Amino acid sequence: PGSTIGAPKPPDAKTKGAAKKASTDGEKAYKAADFATALTHFEESEALIPSAASEFWIADCLDKLGRLDEALPAYSRFLANPTIDKSLADKRTAAEARVTQLNATVPGELQLITTPEHATVMVDGQAQSGQTPLALKLVPGEHKLVVTAPGFEPKDVIVVAKAAVKGE
Repeated sequence: PGSTIGAPKPPDAKTKGAAKKASTDGEKAYKAADFATALTHFEESEALIPSAASEFWIADCLDKLGRLDEALPAYSRFLANPTIDKSLADKRTAAEARVTQLNATVPGELQLITTPEHATVMVDGQAQSGQTPLALKLVPGEHKLVVTAPGFEPKDVIVVAKAAVKGE
């Protein structure tokens, strides 16, 4: 009556070869500082045969391309991968350090909506251009906002911004 599904079928030789070629092409592009091309190849390799090594190189390429809000969760995926072995110990150390750094520096975005609208905003004593509703980019940490609208008392608000991450 019931059937059991076994382990996934291992990749065939053609898939292994394509993944290896994509990874090798990614390494060549990376060494040439062509991080966009390297990223494409590492993503192709990862799609064919997922691996911790590909996850690291994808995160590192995103980082080098300045796509920090994507690099941060990519490094976190790599660090959460249970298949990281001793050969990747240096990559684990580098990724842990980079995650700590990015968590402290990647600006988060705050959507500020007020009633009434068209209020002006100061962040940590600096006037912001535009009026509410307003999108504010804030570095991680605590910030003091002062919101002012004609005919109303100024309102002080303390907010805590976290690093922005795309895809999570």
